[in-house]
Amino acid sequence: MSQIQTRSGTIAYQLGTRSASTTLRLKDGENQVLAGLIQDDDRTSGNRIPGLGSIPILGRLFGGQSDSNAKTEIVLSITPRLVRNVQRPDAAMAHFDAGTEASLRNRAGEGGGGFFAPRGDTPQTPSTTQPRSPGTPTDPNTGMPTTGTGAGTTDTGTGTPVVTAPGTLGVNAAMSWQGPTTARAGETFALQLTMQTEAPIVTLPLVISFDPKVIEVVGVTEGTFMRDGGVATTFSSRVDPSGQVIVSITRQATTGASTLGNVITLNLRGIAAADSTRIQMDNVAGIGPLGRSVIVPVPAPYTVKVTP
Repeated sequence: MSQIQTRSGTIAYQLGTRSASTTLRLKDGENQVLAGLIQDDDRTSGNRIPGLGSIPILGRLFGGQSDSNAKTEIVLSITPRLVRNVQRPDAAMAHFDAGTEASLRNRAGEGGGGFFAPRGDTPQTPSTTQPRSPGTPTDPNTGMPTTGTGAGTTDTGTGTPVVTAPGTLGVNAAMSWQGPTTARAGETFALQLTMQTEAPIVTLPLVISFDPKVIEVVGVTEGTFMRDGGVATTFSSRVDPSGQVIVSITRQATTGASTLGNVITLNLRGIAAADSTRIQMDNVAGIGPLGRSVIVPVPAPYTVKVTP
């Protein structure tokens, strides 16, 4: 938009439009400069004596002519920002435990699982005369039968019943790292995280740490574990320059994954020689169907030697 002064002295605004069509693929907060919207204006004006100025060739003697050229360019700086809607909390976060270890005052949870008190509800005292079959394990603190999912699991060392937290699937699960023990600086190598669990998992968030002075994370790719049965997944990963990798995988189905498989593959590059550097799991939280938590032990740290 430009300003033009008329003969009467008033100011008029000149409006113009330019259109362009393009496709950009940007990350959240990534800047892109779009240029090349150039406009050329050529103008010719002349003053002539009527009649005489129209004579070919000789008409130039009875008038004047002026030419002008203007060239403008528009540069667009585009920075997209991802606006996320308010996310609903997981079902596992929609309730809380009430009471003490010696006196549980929660009502029985869904599916005969542990005891919980939904937010806004008044905790109720479970019936102490509830019949149970002979041999049913009980909580040593309350005397209540542990009939929830995972109840009856025994410690292989002591043989005593293991009582899991309410809404938690206490089942066997294991993770392990698979990769080379040595790597050369400047070369890229792959490190795989494998997993096997007896309980189905729908969502699997991971937090992995590494030494950014020794190791560089080139990329993170999803494995086949969460895509068990051909189910589509939502996969996201972010590498923090401070030395963390944050990964989240969610199955687009109500059924979970439980077979042995590769969860993710880290493509790493050694950037400095070191006798020993560790890549370790800082946090893992498996979530099964209905929002129940699945106990997943943290795997042992992976150690690699980076040679010059």
